[in-house]
Amino acid sequence: MSQHTSRNSATADLTGAFLQPRQSRNTRLTLQTAVKRTTNQTAQGTQTEKRKKKTYHRLRSTVLQSRETLLPIDKLRPEDLTARCSASHEGRKVLQERLPMLVDSLFNMIFSPSPFMEGFHERRKNTDLSMGCWTCDANGQNVRIVTVNVALQANIGPKKAKVIETQEMRDCSQPGQLYSIDVEIVNEDIPYADTFIVQVHYCLKATVEQHTDVQVFGQVKFLKPVWAVVKTFIEKNAYAGLEEFCQSLYCALLNEIKKM
Repeated sequence: MSQHTSRNSATADLTGAFLQPRQSRNTRLTLQTAVKRTTNQTAQGTQTEKRKKKTYHRLRSTVLQSRETLLPIDKLRPEDLTARCSASHEGRKVLQERLPMLVDSLFNMIFSPSPFMEGFHERRKNTDLSMGCWTCDANGQNVRIVTVNVALQANIGPKKAKVIETQEMRDCSQPGQLYSIDVEIVNEDIPYADTFIVQVHYCLKATVEQHTDVQVFGQVKFLKPVWAVVKTFIEKNAYAGLEEFCQSLYCALLNEIKKM
């Protein structure tokens, strides 16, 4: 009785049926045939899965090798970058770097009312920031005005100064390739503010690696004659301030890129 029960229990495990009393010889043969068929199908299914896996890995290897031989669809060639900056790049070079960012994205971050520039000025404790949008003036040039109260670190004199930037986009600028921006900076509320202006030129140029080469040039232009010692003082502080600003901007851009 125990042998029959053991056999029936094994059959029940394989067929998913409940334990039944002793069955006839024909029934047992039918069940055995079903078990063999199920076993053969399982073995065939395993072999089929193995063949599928081999085919998958072979095809995947072929696809990966093909990808290595193909150039990215959006990769640029040197002849695709035809825009050339029309500025003479006069003055002192205060920044020359390459950033891993598309030129359009970089332009929008720096030369638009962007959250990035708002945060940048806020961290520098600058206040009353107003970033205008690009408009076409009477001469057909794209211009915009930026004003901000800049915190000064001098031990004596005013603790802040109002800065007015008039930004003009040169005609050679071309989206996706080049942005050439001339900036005229006027400082108020500081000694000798009416005797000089600071001229800055930004050149943002796309590369074939889809990075952006950034060059910034600056120079001090005097509107009125001043004593030599005053002139030296103004130039020294103007260039030092411009270099510090550009380096801070560059570091802020690198930190922002890391977050992307």
